[in-house]
Amino acid sequence: MEHYLSNHMPLAEKIWGPLGLLKWELVEVVAGVDGKQPTFSVVNILTWNDGASYSAALKADDAARIFEDLPLVCNHEPIFVAGNVVARG
Repeated sequence: MEHYLSNHMPLAEKIWGPLGLLKWELVEVVAGVDGKQPTFSVVNILTWNDGASYSAALKADDAARIFEDLPLVCNHEPIFVAGNVVARG
């Protein structure tokens, strides 16, 4: 978690911030709803200006630096999903 917070996310902010990254949230998963060990230990939520910003950021030349750093914060192949917020409470 130390590298995630002190290196990985600052790198993402530096590279993707100017390209439309508005904020990020790092959630440490402590248990599944059934009380069992969760499949994931961390969920990283990135909020973008819009879908076009997200797509452009992933294709940016410097984006490779972020993805190359992933083995230092993940011990499994990360799973990436994209979606749109449809409601908030």
